[in-house]
Amino acid sequence: MKSFDAFARPVQEFQVKTAVGGYISIASICLVITLFLSELRYFLTLEDKDQMIIDQNQDQKYLNVTMDMTFSAVPCAVLSMNLMDPKKANVMHVSHEIYKTRISQTGRVLGRRIRDSLTNVAANPSELSEASGQETVVKSSHATTHMRCASCFQSHTDEDDCCNTCEDVRKEFRQRGFNDKPEAVFAQCIKEAYEQAPAETGEGCRLQARLLVRKVPAILHLGVARTFKSELAKLKEEEEGAATMDFSHKIDDLSFGPAFPGLVHVLNGRQKSTHEHPTSEHYQYDVHVIPTRYQEDGADEVPSHQYSVTEYVKAIDARFVGHDVAATGLWMTYDFTPFEVRVNRTRKSLWHFLTECCAILGGIFAFSGMLDNFAHQMSKMKGAPLWASDG
Repeated sequence: MKSFDAFARPVQEFQVKTAVGGYISIASICLVITLFLSELRYFLTLEDKDQMIIDQNQDQKYLNVTMDMTFSAVPCAVLSMNLMDPKKANVMHVSHEIYKTRISQTGRVLGRRIRDSLTNVAANPSELSEASGQETVVKSSHATTHMRCASCFQSHTDEDDCCNTCEDVRKEFRQRGFNDKPEAVFAQCIKEAYEQAPAETGEGCRLQARLLVRKVPAILHLGVARTFKSELAKLKEEEEGAATMDFSHKIDDLSFGPAFPGLVHVLNGRQKSTHEHPTSEHYQYDVHVIPTRYQEDGADEVPSHQYSVTEYVKAIDARFVGHDVAATGLWMTYDFTPFEVRVNRTRKSLWHFLTECCAILGGIFAFSGMLDNFAHQMSKMKGAPLWASDG
């Protein structure tokens, strides 16, 4: 078998060791360690592979819409939210949780949180004019596509059942063994939210909402409620009722499903302030939702959504009832793209990592051997004592 030995070694007496050869060896070892650590880091880093295909997934018919917005000059007693289809009819059977927090001009939280429901929002100057008056209770047992009512919240399985008064909603909660006086005040009992902290001039409102909606195009409208208690909304002296409301706002969060690494929420942190008295504003956000499936190496798949957005703002003079102008407030239309993005994060092959390590080790020592041999031959030609043996 000795004849097959490809690693024959010279006799120890015929080996010549030099100082420069030692320097090259030490440098080669340091370089091998550095490149090995770099290759190890590259191996441990997950690799993203994006794929775009036609969305043929029919098993996910619903999605969660989460939003957190702050309106610096719209009182919570006035601000409301509605969800409509493209024909402006109310979307029915929407499971939702909506909370409003009163904010002072200095950013201080006022009173208790208010739990609200989807309600009709004034959509033209005529409705804005009517909304400026006293609140009128909608007497109905069930919401319709044209008229919403105060929700019974989780005390009823049907989200569109009505609990018109404070006593109605508390009665339903008691019958099902729920706490009828939770930390957040029901919208039907809104006066209780102002007992500890009376209404102040220039109040703002933080609105936090979570909606479970069908995966179809729809419109979110945030604006002046069709009915509200005017005594709880102390507007600034220069404001002429709800028609000149300042809808400056900041979007703290807007998402369409669970988060995953690398997901960018385009509108998070967006702030708008373009109010000029005596007009109001129409803020329009056109959101295009992109179904996305994210899967990390060895983990379960996460179905979620990314989105892109186009936006514009228009000044609206809604003081004159006879004028046909766009509705004030914030309008957010969203639709869904016909394609789906799949993001896969995978680890590199172990065999690829081992191959690279062998290439690094062999390549560097082969090259350093060539350098050492070249240096040794040059020293022999010049007869320099620097290359002499250390011994």
